[in-house]
Amino acid sequence: MEKISVILPVFNSEKSLKESIKSVLNQTYSDIELIIIDDGSTDYSVKLINQFMINDPRINLLINKRNMGVSFSRNRGIENATGRYIAFIDADDKWDTDKLENQMNYIIKNKVQWVFSNYRYISQKKNYVVSRNSGKYDYQAMLANGNPIGLLTCLINIQLIGETRFKNKHHEDYIFWLEIAKKGYCAFNTGDTLATYSALINGISSNKLKSFFWTFNVYLHECKNLKEAIKLQINYVKNYFVRKE
Repeated sequence: MEKISVILPVFNSEKSLKESIKSVLNQTYSDIELIIIDDGSTDYSVKLINQFMINDPRINLLINKRNMGVSFSRNRGIENATGRYIAFIDADDKWDTDKLENQMNYIIKNKVQWVFSNYRYISQKKNYVVSRNSGKYDYQAMLANGNPIGLLTCLINIQLIGETRFKNKHHEDYIFWLEIAKKGYCAFNTGDTLATYSALINGISSNKLKSFFWTFNVYLHECKNLKEAIKLQINYVKNYFVRKE
């Protein structure tokens, strides 16, 4: 059984953190370490984490001296990971209990090193499943229709990450995937729905207009060509409404 390092950044997340941690520790795939990076929380988050640590030695708590941001925290988690595989979860996410087992079985069966899955999106306004076509995603496929990989669903061999790190920019996860894919690596969607994202009111991810703008900036950076970036953006927006994400 290959060890999986689960990276969880935390900042003032006491309201949702407990359920997130429980969803990791209750996985049917048990060979894990949960690396929690507290990013200067001033609420009850650290005390809550310490309570879990009393009963579960798989938790490793890292505390930033001051608030450094989610990219810094995830990068710190990667650098402290001891597992062969890396998974990411945030404090407002929850995994199905068989999430890691399901994905590891896919990795073994299909002899791949990077997988992701579909997930549920829950808010006060609407609930739906964020899904993409099953199968292989190379760099061009990732670029074509916006970010296909929900961070909370990714499981990746740490060797593919190498020296790649999250940048302190909007859509840092999308940029991260593209940089890994540009090395020639491909991700595979298992086709299963294995996690749940609870959107916070006025949260960063809840504003789709901002998200469209951030995606366009990613396209500009990747294409270095305004015409091509606009073409990709139009295709992304069109497919977004078709998928009804």
